[in-house]
Amino acid sequence: MSRELAGVDNVIGLKKRADFLNVAKDGLKSSRPNLVLLAKRQEKRGVIPEYSCRVGYTASKKVGNAVQRNRCRRRLRAAVRELMPRFGIDNYDYVIIGKASTVTANYSWVTKDLREALISIAKERRRILTPLPKKRFNFR
Repeated sequence: MSRELAGVDNVIGLKKRADFLNVAKDGLKSSRPNLVLLAKRQEKRGVIPEYSCRVGYTASKKVGNAVQRNRCRRRLRAAVRELMPRFGIDNYDYVIIGKASTVTANYSWVTKDLREALISIAKERRRILTPLPKKRFNFR
């Protein structure tokens, strides 16, 4: 397995609003029943250590009151700690948006949704990076 597909060693928090907006504006998106995952390659190399990614968590007031929003973010952080070492992409920024169902859903469903979203982002990235084969026309 190549190092690029082996996940990340270190997860760093995404803190600045500008970084969240940058990922939301131009990033890849994968929506699941319990969360939405946005991902974008970092523009500035060297901002974080090698084999690392940055992750930001958000939950709007649609999720519920402050207690429910905090619980939603805690569950997402736990799922990221579990899955990013295996499925994360090096030098990418991620934003994970919690939904109201994240608070009440079984934790295994939340991790399943995050795993599927990470795999979907990786496939989309691979599709974008892979050049299309040249079409051959037969004019006989």
